Amino acid sequence: MQRDDRLTRLQALQTANWDLAFATAFAALVGGNFQAAFALELGADPFLYSFILALPALLGILQIPGSQLGERFRSYKRFVGPGWLLWKLAFLPVVFLPLLPSSFPRLTTFILCIAVSS
Repeated sequence: MQRDDRLTRLQALQTANWDLAFATAFAALVGGNFQAAFALELGADPFLYSFILALPALLGILQIPGSQLGERFRSYKRFVGPGWLLWKLAFLPVVFLPLLPSSFPRLTTFILCIAVSS
């Protein structure tokens, strides 16, 4: 049985604050300027450069059907948890891209990682 008292709400608020802090730091370290500079380093032309920068905003429209799907779950934790894990794990291959040979499709892999994390 779940308690609905002040301590439970305070713990939930602390968890939410920590989650927001880490999400903000993660987005600042791997988003925006980092993605743009890394795409240029991987050899992106102006079209791909623009596409990479616009991809998160373009895929943001998927939040609308996602919210409809999320309402079918009793708890949002079961719905959001796998997506959160996928968001974090999608950038793991990006760490190793500079170490891979130039014959490897690094730019394509980078774009796929951005698409999955968006």
